[in-house]
Amino acid sequence: GEQCGAAVSGFSPGRPYTFRVCAVSAAGAGPFSPPVGCVTAALPPSAPPAPAATAVKAHSAVLSWSVPDGNGAPVSGYQLDVAAPEREGQDASELQFERAFDGPVFTWEASDLEPHSLRAYRVRAVNAAGAGPWSEVGTVRTAPAPPSPAGAPKVLASTPSSVTVGWDAPDRENGSAVRAYVLELSESAAGGAGSGARGGRGERSRWRAVYTGPVRVTTVGGLVPGWRYALRVRAQNALGESPTSSAVYAQTEAMPPGPPGRPSVSAVAASSARVQWR
Repeated sequence: GEQCGAAVSGFSPGRPYTFRVCAVSAAGAGPFSPPVGCVTAALPPSAPPAPAATAVKAHSAVLSWSVPDGNGAPVSGYQLDVAAPEREGQDASELQFERAFDGPVFTWEASDLEPHSLRAYRVRAVNAAGAGPWSEVGTVRTAPAPPSPAGAPKVLASTPSSVTVGWDAPDRENGSAVRAYVLELSESAAGGAGSGARGGRGERSRWRAVYTGPVRVTTVGGLVPGWRYALRVRAQNALGESPTSSAVYAQTEAMPPGPPGRPSVSAVAASSARVQWR
């Protein structure tokens, strides 16, 4: 061109470029000028791929992502955000993200998660020019696990030889439906009417299963009248058993005493007699 200057475009960010110029006339091109160089400004990094999960367990998962193009400056760190979707496939614009990790490495372990819970993650890279755009959102569902504890048994009724108890289902099935409950009873954790809950043989409670099934109400029979028993329950699913619930105490009703032995009569007088029995 005829102008003594030009705007040149199409360069990559953060790259060095060298320029030289020569004059052209009808007689031809003259010699080139001495060269001059410059380095284009860097831009924030490109977006990394969505975080991918490995080593997914019931309470943890390892997130990793690839290093993106730094656009002229080295990537110095990453910012990872997490959200808890209400459902599978929820739009990213509806999610409430919060910062989970900010550091120089491109892998991070999420811990303290609930079993069979859903989390959404996004990541962006940072360099000297600033933070780049967010990645696509990646979702992770943790592995299923045994259920959380069932509610402690509640005494619904009692007779001299039985107690009827019920309990609440676990708060979380953890990805696998509860298929049975195991109710356990301890005779040594208590004693007869008025006895304490602890002490003596109660310190060495021996538990035995008295019911296994899917129903959350059952009657335990064959008990001693006026005796205090301890009861606890566990829930089962395909992954295993929950922790045991807290124990509660149930006391059977007392029965009237049986008949005494046949009385005996002695010291019979005109107006009195001595009567004895066992």
